Amino acid sequence: MFRRTHKDMTSQIHNSELILNADGSIFHLHLSYHTLADNVILVGDPSRVALFSSMLNTIEASNSNREFVWCTGTYQNTRVTILSTGIGSDNIDIVLNELDAVANIDFESRTIRKTHRTLNIIRIGTCGAIQEDISTGEVIISELSIGIDALLHFYEHPTTLFREDITTEFIEKLSWNNFLPRPYVVESDKTLIELFSHLGRGGITVTAPGFYAPQGRTLRAQNKIKNLIGSLKEFRSSYTNNIILNLEMESAPVAALSKLLNHKAITLCVAIAQRSNKKSDIDYTKRIEQLASDVLTILTKNS
Repeated sequence: MFRRTHKDMTSQIHNSELILNADGSIFHLHLSYHTLADNVILVGDPSRVALFSSMLNTIEASNSNREFVWCTGTYQNTRVTILSTGIGSDNIDIVLNELDAVANIDFESRTIRKTHRTLNIIRIGTCGAIQEDISTGEVIISELSIGIDALLHFYEHPTTLFREDITTEFIEKLSWNNFLPRPYVVESDKTLIELFSHLGRGGITVTAPGFYAPQGRTLRAQNKIKNLIGSLKEFRSSYTNNIILNLEMESAPVAALSKLLNHKAITLCVAIAQRSNKKSDIDYTKRIEQLASDVLTILTKNS
């Protein structure tokens, strides 16, 4: 994995690069080293933090800033931080970098800690199902994610970070237009896949940089990519035999930035729209709540 050199670890990070609040917490998230748990559950909607935190046995700290709401507490003696990210890969850029900064940068000296702290990052979200045999309410596990959002192209990374073989295959099979960002393919952490595999169906998730045209939806503005859903539905990787199960907006950058920063990550989503038959179900709160309960229980059993 990518690690800074010893020289980098002893160099101070400038104030303009690492912005801290008056209380010593990180700029956007308002988190600090001692208020961050090693197990982090990411949700998109800030209101889900209250829903999920109601399941905890104890609450030790909480805060909010803009769309970033968090709570740290314990579930049956397992410490967990529940954090909302808002929507999209740009927010994930903020969240993952600041989570890693809190865990692995000494804010007093502004230098990287010598001992790396690894986080378990589990995103619980919603998505649109691609395959016709997936029902709304079903849980989809992102074993691999294809990012068409371009975020990770701004970062230097080792060649082993992405699955270039599947990327090339995806570009060729979909005749991917060169006016679009080059896709990147990233695997979720294998230990977390094994841990949560029984909760749903595993396969490929596509992360889009928007909700409408980037996911093949048309309202008044016309889409440049025709039949995106049909093309995604037909893709099967000859390398892993996986097919694309769903579309959403965060899975790929969560997995990729986590790998780049030496953390473990996975995304679990409840399907709330069936893109093939053009149906949706917005009454999904109970299903999301059950998934959160299942994840917390599994974390406790394996802590």
